[in-house]
Amino acid sequence: MTEIDQGTFEVVRARLDEQGKGLATSAQQLNARRLELFGGVSVRLLASARVRTEHNCIPRDIVNVGDRLLLGYQVFMGLKSQVSVADVFTELRDDGTNVVNLDPEHAPRLLAEAGFVKDFSEVFQYYKDARLLHLRRTDRLMLAAFQTGSRISDMRVLRWGLTGRGADEAPRYIDNRGERDYVFPVSHDFAWTRTTREQHIQGAHPHINIGDEIFVECVGGDFTIKIEDNTSTGSGIFAEPVDDPTQGLDDAEIHYAVLPSCILLKVRPYREAAWRHVVYNRATHEAVRIDAIGLSCQQLPEGHGLVFPGGYYLSTGTHKIFPIDAAGMEFKRAFRAPNGEDVAYVFYRRDSGTYIILQYNLITREVATPVTCSSYCRLPDGRLVVLRAEPEPTRVHALQIWQTPFLDEDVAAATAPPASSELAKLGNRELVRAVSDLMHLTRLVAAQKPNRQIYEELLKAVGKVVDTYPWLAGAEGFGLRAALDALRGTAERVIDEFEKVVALTAQAAAKVTAAEKSCDELVRRTALGDKSKIEGFVAPLTEVRAARGHAETLKSVRYVDAARLAKLDARLAKLADELARGAVELLLKPEALAAWQAEIAATEANAAALTAVAEAKPVLERIDRAAEGLDQLVGIVNALEFSEAAARTAVLERIGETYASLNRARAVLAGRKNELGAKEAAADFAVQDRLLSQALANALALCDSPAKCDEFAAKLMIQVEELEGRFADFEQYATELANRRVDVTERIAAKRQALVDERNRRADGWLRAAERILQSAAGRAVGFAKIDELNAWFGSDPLITKVRAIIADLRGLGDQVKADDLEGRLKAVREDGMRAVRDKGELFDGGSALKLGRHRFSVNSAPLDLVMIPRPTPDGVRMHFHLTGTDYARAVADPGFAATRPFWELPVEGETPTVYRGEYLAWQILQAAEHGAEGMSIAALRTAGDGLAAMVQEAATRRVDQGYERGVHDADAALILRALLHLADTCGLLRHPASARALAVISWARCPDRAQADRLRRQAQSLALVRSRFGDGDALAVVAADCR
Repeated sequence: MTEIDQGTFEVVRARLDEQGKGLATSAQQLNARRLELFGGVSVRLLASARVRTEHNCIPRDIVNVGDRLLLGYQVFMGLKSQVSVADVFTELRDDGTNVVNLDPEHAPRLLAEAGFVKDFSEVFQYYKDARLLHLRRTDRLMLAAFQTGSRISDMRVLRWGLTGRGADEAPRYIDNRGERDYVFPVSHDFAWTRTTREQHIQGAHPHINIGDEIFVECVGGDFTIKIEDNTSTGSGIFAEPVDDPTQGLDDAEIHYAVLPSCILLKVRPYREAAWRHVVYNRATHEAVRIDAIGLSCQQLPEGHGLVFPGGYYLSTGTHKIFPIDAAGMEFKRAFRAPNGEDVAYVFYRRDSGTYIILQYNLITREVATPVTCSSYCRLPDGRLVVLRAEPEPTRVHALQIWQTPFLDEDVAAATAPPASSELAKLGNRELVRAVSDLMHLTRLVAAQKPNRQIYEELLKAVGKVVDTYPWLAGAEGFGLRAALDALRGTAERVIDEFEKVVALTAQAAAKVTAAEKSCDELVRRTALGDKSKIEGFVAPLTEVRAARGHAETLKSVRYVDAARLAKLDARLAKLADELARGAVELLLKPEALAAWQAEIAATEANAAALTAVAEAKPVLERIDRAAEGLDQLVGIVNALEFSEAAARTAVLERIGETYASLNRARAVLAGRKNELGAKEAAADFAVQDRLLSQALANALALCDSPAKCDEFAAKLMIQVEELEGRFADFEQYATELANRRVDVTERIAAKRQALVDERNRRADGWLRAAERILQSAAGRAVGFAKIDELNAWFGSDPLITKVRAIIADLRGLGDQVKADDLEGRLKAVREDGMRAVRDKGELFDGGSALKLGRHRFSVNSAPLDLVMIPRPTPDGVRMHFHLTGTDYARAVADPGFAATRPFWELPVEGETPTVYRGEYLAWQILQAAEHGAEGMSIAALRTAGDGLAAMVQEAATRRVDQGYERGVHDADAALILRALLHLADTCGLLRHPASARALAVISWARCPDRAQADRLRRQAQSLALVRSRFGDGDALAVVAADCR
């Protein structure tokens, strides 16, 4: 796979592998430096020796005391009435390199004490079948166990105390009551827990929940372990048959032990005598049966795994059972090398007296080839004396002396190098643990079957190493800290990508499974199909070809199981070959294709009876399938061997005739289909065109925003494109659809532009209103004395609330720029106000005086306005320009302005010294009613009654700039207006000035055209009648114009 073809997981995984190799190299460099500092002791054979005993015997045990070794054995004395110490024990000497005999004619000096000789003699005197069972030493005791009966438990134990150290060590006999000291450690350093009914989970396939990690059951005929709490299926990761398939969930006896790296199971199905022991790995989710852990089992240091008689199981899932007889073995002891690198586990079988020694290395995480022997003796300098007894009694016994790293602590301390470097100061054991953990990381990286738990354990282990060994970041750390940091980052990436890989692998497996099921179904249908007709071969061959094509496609799916696909393709190829041979056998018969030819002829004859395109489509599809079948037949005939060439020719001629008939039928059907299609298209296009027009009108009505316009434009364009695709075979509709496309685009665009313009106008209006409010708010914000007052004003003032509403409205319109600008300006107003309040508090004294040290200056904070006021001068009262808050005043020099002097003292527009403000308001209302302005008329005033006051009040409200006070001037105006209306109704023409009446009489009398005068009189009389009935109108102005 090239880098381009690789996925993200493969790239990250390759990077992780490279970093793992680099980490392994650095860890090996660290280990080499450790060996350079502290040295290393490898296991090697130093010498072989042969020792002699006085009688033919079978050696039982050997122990060391100082520089002497004591060999105990079992001997058959024959007719000898008494057994002496020399008949059971022989003393040997360690000369530093080998083991040699002392004088065999005398009793060993180690056992010369009278108390021991007496007790020894009593054992063999009182117990006829007494024999040495076990010679053993502890830290400060030496024990000799003699079997006195037929059972192993029938024994007498003699004991010695050990005094001195090294070569001066000597035994001192104590008594013959050492049974309480003759004990072995527990066979399992963990406790078994039996399952209870509270852990049972019922269902179609019930099981027992163990720690929410695994689910165990012995029902349904097998012992099953599942990793999913799914009672709908009985399958799991581990299964073994049981003797009684009818047992229930609670019939089997199940014990478990949850350990850091694995879960141990001890199961005895119903009506079975033997226990089954299974180890489930919590990281790899794999289970393996290892019955040897039932004998004895110990956990390896630091959670590395398990060791048991004859084998081991590591936390990575690696396990091995050596081909040795471990039956009856029990754990005796474990001893650890001072360097912390090696641990030895000793298992012992009491009846035969055999030993198995398993040596585990923490760095390589491997168990060396086990040592099986009849006895062993570990000397203080690490030498191991191994005795392998012959099956028959003999006088000469072979010994092997091995060098091992299992020195005594005091010997190792005496030979330890000086702490000359930082690594030396840490100590050998610390370095061993570090190298072991680092090498474990490299093994996790190189895991052959990775899963999420392994990667998570890798990440956790990296964190543990970084936290436990901070000195790796030092100068003598060989760059391990940087390598660990890089490895942690890559592991995190791998975990993120691994979930995708798991999902893709599951998807690929599901696709292969579906393809296999389809293949099974195809084989079943083919076997049951009718083989008397050629269709019975052609249709299955077509399906087989499609299935093989699908299998070929699956090969490109990532993480697919290539082996399963290869098997599937082989099955399909075999099925295709069988069908092909069967088809050729049938084609050799002349009537093989007769049914096809008859069907094709009938199809051609019935073509004229078709009434719709939909009826022609299935017929054409059948024709096409028949053509494909003929193609397959041609390929089959050409690929297979015929006994006679004439037979091949005859078959191909019959296929050719069938081809000709099929082509004629296809041409007739295609012509009929085109004819029917043209008729159906015309009606369909008319309907679709009307629907498009209605959809366009509906869209224009619903478009209330530019976004809606874009949305409907896209929908309508899709509709047009669908019509273009539907009627692509009919050129006469192409131009109409193109015009429709242009029409839709232009009308939607015009609507959108109108909405955009309206939105911009609205936004501009809001912006101008907000600017006016902010301009006013800026002046007011700087006038507060306290920040709380300013904040209260900003939080409750209606104008500020209005600005915020405008900002929200602008955002609703999508004009973010204007909204952000207004929001910034509002914030600036608030900040300016807060700055002004703080300045007042720091610079002003009481708010009216500025403090500068001990000086005080008055401050005028009123805004500067330019006004015009009259002021007395030597020339009389003149109008002056005045700047408020100052003493600046300057007379207006414009001569024309003096003509406006009568108006200088007027307080408001509608009041003079001679005209009251209420009178002016009544006159304004009467004038408006006479001219029909402001929605008023004389008739309405006359009929208002009590509502006249409300009408006057409303008119005053419209004239705010004229200074009318509510309840004063409007009330006076209502009274005056009521009197005026009464005068207008009663005084007639006297309501007009006398001069106007006189001029009217003169003008009327001098009118030269009497006909016109009569016409005007009649119009005026008619107008007066109309006004009395219907009120004022525009006709009065027309008559007045004629009079002029």
